[in-house]
Amino acid sequence: MTVTLESPARSAFSIDVFQALDPSTRRSASANQCGGEAVGLPSLNGKTVAFISNGMGSATLLHKALASRLRDRFGVAETFLVRKSSVSVPPSPDDWEKIKDTADAGVTLFGGCGSCSSRTTRDAIEMEWAGIPAVAIVHAALAGSGHAMRRMSRMDDYPLLEVGYPLAPTAVWPDEDIEATADALLPQIVARLVGSRVLS
Repeated sequence: MTVTLESPARSAFSIDVFQALDPSTRRSASANQCGGEAVGLPSLNGKTVAFISNGMGSATLLHKALASRLRDRFGVAETFLVRKSSVSVPPSPDDWEKIKDTADAGVTLFGGCGSCSSRTTRDAIEMEWAGIPAVAIVHAALAGSGHAMRRMSRMDDYPLLEVGYPLAPTAVWPDEDIEATADALLPQIVARLVGSRVLS
């Protein structure tokens, strides 16, 4: 739509008028049914954990390190990776159906830029709304985008697991840092998936 304005000092000129989107958030049917965070699992033993990765930097290597620790130390029966086509998009419809059908818990990674931090957070929240306890891993320098997504999703208190410096937000890390990060994150991940889901 175009609006033409008359100016006494100048000839008529035109500006384009745009339609603003409604900023209010409407939850999906699964969100309304679940009412927020999913119930924590009794344990991870024998469970299936889905990893949603945007492939940023070393995210795939971090996934492998975390998955092996969950299997070896907590008896997770199976893990699988959903690799998204871009850092700022949700999983494909087919991948999302697989997550809903087979996952008992989920981990999303890695939020190392503005759009990927917000989308990583949203991926975890949407798993929660589907009744799957989940946790999002983001870099502290870009966590603000994740916090904004929490507010937009009306999940203001939803905790994020943050990785900080000296690890780079781009997630291009040496192998030894990936292993150390997996060791540091593991107990926090388990705390967010099991039982009362309260981080100490």
